[in-house]
Amino acid sequence: MDLQVYRHLYGVSGIPLCIVENGTVLLALPEQETDVFTPRFLDLCCTDYEVYAQSHTGPLLMMLNPGYYLAVARLDGARILVLGPGVLAQFAWSELLPWMKAPLFADNHSAMGRLLMSQTPTTATQFFYTLSMALYLATGELLDPDTFSPFDAEFLHYRVQPSLTQYMFDARESEGFHTPYSWEIQMTRAVETGNLEQLKRLRLHRVSGRLGVLSLNRDRQMRYMFVTVVAVFGRAALRGGLHYEKAYSMADIYCQRMDAMTNPADIEQLQSQVIEDYCREVAALKKEQYSPTVRLCCTYIQQHTHEKITLEMLADQCGMSGRRLSEKFKKETGSPVVDYIHRVKMEEAELLLRDSDYTLGEISSYLGYANQSHFIAVFRRLYGMTPMQYRNRCR
Repeated sequence: MDLQVYRHLYGVSGIPLCIVENGTVLLALPEQETDVFTPRFLDLCCTDYEVYAQSHTGPLLMMLNPGYYLAVARLDGARILVLGPGVLAQFAWSELLPWMKAPLFADNHSAMGRLLMSQTPTTATQFFYTLSMALYLATGELLDPDTFSPFDAEFLHYRVQPSLTQYMFDARESEGFHTPYSWEIQMTRAVETGNLEQLKRLRLHRVSGRLGVLSLNRDRQMRYMFVTVVAVFGRAALRGGLHYEKAYSMADIYCQRMDAMTNPADIEQLQSQVIEDYCREVAALKKEQYSPTVRLCCTYIQQHTHEKITLEMLADQCGMSGRRLSEKFKKETGSPVVDYIHRVKMEEAELLLRDSDYTLGEISSYLGYANQSHFIAVFRRLYGMTPMQYRNRCR
């Protein structure tokens, strides 16, 4: 098998790939990202494939968080192909960071993060046909797309409909109906409006019905329900005005914390904290009562932390002069525009210093600072220590 043809395949598709034989890497592309396909990463991929191959034929296709494809397949003999990641959309580091802590990326999270951030998005169809061509080059056979369709409507209907009928019949027999929708509406409305007192009153009331049964395994049921609660009340907080990046980041942190817990009482307590914390965040926003213009500025700044942001750029976004915007922003927030920009950027710097291996130069560049000295000076002014002192203190 001529490995050179796979260089051409990568050149056309842009999807990373690695060919390994008995633990030895024969080809890894892109070549400049040598730390992506580590021995541990490849061993986990190959082990998953061998387990999958015991009961299935063909390649193993995976859709992984936060939204990328990975495939493992046998080319010929002992040669294994690892294709991917192929990303669905462009990602920011803050979106990738929670997923880079997964065991799969224990020794290559920085390299994998860089790769995911730099990739051009690809569709599921493009990824599938790239995989099909990779196997064709080795075996002369093309994959059948219908074999790997996860959204077969007839299959879902055939399997779900009888189960749904039986499930609803059993619920009527045992009077085990779900918690009333009206109660959920009142709870989410309390979070959406930031009404903490109303939220506490609702939680003290006895409510008829039961929570949904998402799993017959008690531990999984508890964890699935936790994730559902985070999603439902996170959405309520978004409707209440909480910035989506903060809402999603809170959800990530809560779920990671829950994942590390083993005591059911601790998980239940954290679930209650989740709802109250979302409610408090919305309540704090309601107190600020910023004008639409200032809210627009704050949102723009939070969404463009990796760029250089100037008062003139914000003024253009708002359709007013820089001087007028500056006066309005400081009057409502109590902070000059420039200080607010620095504060938001430094909050992201905190995250990167604590949870990534990026150098100070890389972080300052990502956050749009012209040089590292300026970045260090701003960080020290806000936190009373240098970025490196902060990193050492966190580790």
